[in-house]
Amino acid sequence: MPPPSPHAPPDIPDYELLRQVGRGSYGDVWLARSVTGLYRAVKIVWRSRFEEAHPYEREFSGLRAFARISITESRQLALLHVGRNDLAGFFYYVMELADDAERGRDIDPERYTPLTLKRFRERGHRLPIATVVTHAIELARALSTLHGRGLVHRDIKPSNIILVDGQPKLADIGLITAATSAMTFVGTEGFVPPEGPGTPAADVFSFGKLLYELATGRDRQDFPQLPQDFAARDDRRELMELNEVILRACEPEIKQRYADAGAMLEDLLLLHAGRSVRRLRLTERGLARARRAAVLLLVLSTVAAGGVFLERQRAERESAGRRSAEAQRDLLLRQNLYAARLARAQRALELGDLGRARLALGAAEPDPGETDLRGFEWYALMADASGDPASILRDVGPAVRRVCFSPDGSQLAVGDVDFVVTLFDTATRTPKQRITGIHRLTGFSADGRWLLGTDPNYRLSRWSVANGNLDLASQCGGVNRPLQTSPTGNRLATFTDGIDHPAGNLRIWDFDTLSEVSRMPVTGPVSATQAEVWQFYRAAIAPDLRHAVVVLIAGVDRQARWSWQLIDLETLSVVNGGESPAALTAIAFEPDGKHFAFLDTGTGMIQLGDSATGTLRELANGGRGSLAHLVFSPDGQRFALGGVFPTVRIGDTATGEMSAVLRGHAGGMNDATWSPLDGSLVTGGTAGDVRWWSSLATRPRAEFMPQGRPQNATNVRMLLGDAGRRLGLILEDDKLQLFNTNAMDPLGVIDDVRWPLRLTAAGELWWVDTEGRLRRKFLHETTVSVAPRALTNRPGLLLGCNLSPDGKAVFVGQSDEISLHDADTGIALVTVAYPRNSSGEAAFSPDGRSFVTFNSDLQLHRWDTTTGSALAIAATGAEAIDATFSPDGSLLAVTTNYGEVEIRDGASLALLQRLPVTSASISPVVFSPDGLRLLIGASSGTVQVFSTADWREVTSLVIDVLARPEQRDQITQLRFNQRGDTLAVATEGGRAKVWHW
Repeated sequence: MPPPSPHAPPDIPDYELLRQVGRGSYGDVWLARSVTGLYRAVKIVWRSRFEEAHPYEREFSGLRAFARISITESRQLALLHVGRNDLAGFFYYVMELADDAERGRDIDPERYTPLTLKRFRERGHRLPIATVVTHAIELARALSTLHGRGLVHRDIKPSNIILVDGQPKLADIGLITAATSAMTFVGTEGFVPPEGPGTPAADVFSFGKLLYELATGRDRQDFPQLPQDFAARDDRRELMELNEVILRACEPEIKQRYADAGAMLEDLLLLHAGRSVRRLRLTERGLARARRAAVLLLVLSTVAAGGVFLERQRAERESAGRRSAEAQRDLLLRQNLYAARLARAQRALELGDLGRARLALGAAEPDPGETDLRGFEWYALMADASGDPASILRDVGPAVRRVCFSPDGSQLAVGDVDFVVTLFDTATRTPKQRITGIHRLTGFSADGRWLLGTDPNYRLSRWSVANGNLDLASQCGGVNRPLQTSPTGNRLATFTDGIDHPAGNLRIWDFDTLSEVSRMPVTGPVSATQAEVWQFYRAAIAPDLRHAVVVLIAGVDRQARWSWQLIDLETLSVVNGGESPAALTAIAFEPDGKHFAFLDTGTGMIQLGDSATGTLRELANGGRGSLAHLVFSPDGQRFALGGVFPTVRIGDTATGEMSAVLRGHAGGMNDATWSPLDGSLVTGGTAGDVRWWSSLATRPRAEFMPQGRPQNATNVRMLLGDAGRRLGLILEDDKLQLFNTNAMDPLGVIDDVRWPLRLTAAGELWWVDTEGRLRRKFLHETTVSVAPRALTNRPGLLLGCNLSPDGKAVFVGQSDEISLHDADTGIALVTVAYPRNSSGEAAFSPDGRSFVTFNSDLQLHRWDTTTGSALAIAATGAEAIDATFSPDGSLLAVTTNYGEVEIRDGASLALLQRLPVTSASISPVVFSPDGLRLLIGASSGTVQVFSTADWREVTSLVIDVLARPEQRDQITQLRFNQRGDTLAVATEGGRAKVWHW
């Protein structure tokens, strides 16, 4: 640590430096208060602390590079301002302030101490492994962004990780610089790799040591020793999984280490999704061994080739062994790639990037002649990645620039960056014609006979819709940007750069001759100085060609300024205008031309202006970000908003409320248009896809139904109809709510339902009421069939009910007794005293001849359904929570409260295999109807998917991919329909999700 600073607190414009709260080799960190009263952190970096000028300037350059990232990435520490005072010999930067170590966001200047991850270690606090993984993912994402921009941090350690609103962020950003080996050595002993700092791989090494300290509680110098209390830790399994990531991150050999934070993030996300990184590493090692074995067998076969018959036989055996080893290697490789592609798809879904998810899933499809490794999980993920219901007119291609309907709605024109316009027949939604050479498409003429736009030389031109030929081109110079045709079709408005005036001209043209009628030079705002150069940014013209809004820009990057002007095109005069320090985008006029709108990216608000006066009012919160396209519906009641993000937002013009967020584009939205016939929406994307949305409501089958959980129930009970089209949930006491799974529309409520049993494809519902009687009815009828005798005279003690596969018998479970009853009469067929705290639940074998029960005495019992005699008994070693048979009855899967799933023989109940799960709490388990997959639900809102062929974990499905981990509900029930093309999931919070494929 250098000696105390000789510098007094310098003057920082608009900030009062209150107290020094940190000190490094080259600068001091101060707690500061802005003129608005907000507390910030200000770091002063002194030139006198550097021996040479170059590293001082390099740090300043690094800050400038980081500033471009900080402004758009919420995971980065917010860099609010950078300044320098060369006369006083320092530069400074203003940052968001870390939480207080004791009070969080309640800042007391006299007692403030920044909260860093180092503080947790100093207090002896050990973070749960789940929290370490969550923090690791956030930090890896932030670090990955730096590495992706060619930057490195150089000194990652616990004291350089601060928490802001509980979120970890990389601090000491002055050390961020371009990745290179030729730089001043910085870093902290034990965190610096053998080769030294300055590369993405070196950052990964430091990051791994940081995670080691957080996860184990030991000093980095103790690496790789595990904590002394490892054997007694409840989270030892999770620690061992995280340790696999740490070991690879801290490899001394750089070739064995993660190349950058992005590669490390992939494994951290696998961990977070519940997949086993240890098993993945074992697979990779097994693949390496298979390769070595194949090489060895190849050598042996070469030696044997010159021998006699015996040697030839041995060579043939070795050749067969080699082929077997190669086949095993290839299978392992394909399985590994398949799992990795599913993980990438899951990560893309988590980020809302459906196009990238579809790309990863498409790569998992088999080549011709290959074995198809895809299970239901692939189809489930593809269903999530498909987006909201839409007709895909084009799935991929050059980026779309313009989409527009003909006036009569019979044709749709799609123009792309390759100067090609494709005409679609809207009745069949199929392409009918391609017209080349259209640089920028404006739209159709009023009579629908012509397409208007510019040719590659920016000349205003028109093309025949009938034959696609260029009909007429204007000879006027400049860069023309066609904007709008008049309703009568005899006028055309453009904005033209490069003619007579630096900012350009608004021009009105005669449509028949493409000759200029009038023009109006556009100037900068009244407050503009002579030194400022204002240039065209974007514009919109009212449909009646009476008004225009033009946005101009002066300056570049963060120094840019924007201004807008409302222009009366009849008088060629400016009506009103204004300036903004932030971009003004997404400009559009309402169809009647009475109002215009634009998005102010500084505030995120959509401003609605009066076309006669230019008076503005706030219409809606469009959100911050690069949103550049706003289109009103033909009736003016709705608007569509989009930009670089792969979503389309639908808003209500009257209320300003966003009614839906449509997902499905592979990239951002470049343009949108509304059908003049039915008000439907067509959008074109940056990835070349064109979507015609079937509904302007968010796809319900991809979302949870927000419902309240039962007040007196510990578990949400669920039914899935055999056809997969109806779902029943008990979400209130003794009320079964029915839904259509395609649209999640409510179908009604059935009262007095204590225990739902079955919902058939024909719509017959079976349930037990609050008096313990078996009831059934067809949903389309009012008649209810009631068994003449109650199944139990103690309905309050009913712990579980289940219907046999053939529907002839009902299992009833109570804490001291289990029984089977005739489904028609309710008469008890078998009764067994069961005094050892039964769970009250049972799993029927597929043939209905036996059933399995479990209790808190750590035993499984298999019973004969006819006689009630015990067929098999087995000890579980832990309390069983749930059990299910495989479709052929050969296997029984049992979840235990030790966080494991036991695979047992379906007849003898002998233990065959143990599978780790991500939660030791209630974990429902179910086989897929084809028997190829086993699904396990967990408290983390994930479903682990295992292959029953080798019990390898295939992937994990995150049920609510857009929710933060702490907001996800515990999964309590899993249900397949009989055909195996629908999966339903219920959560503890009373929500459900249904997948169809």
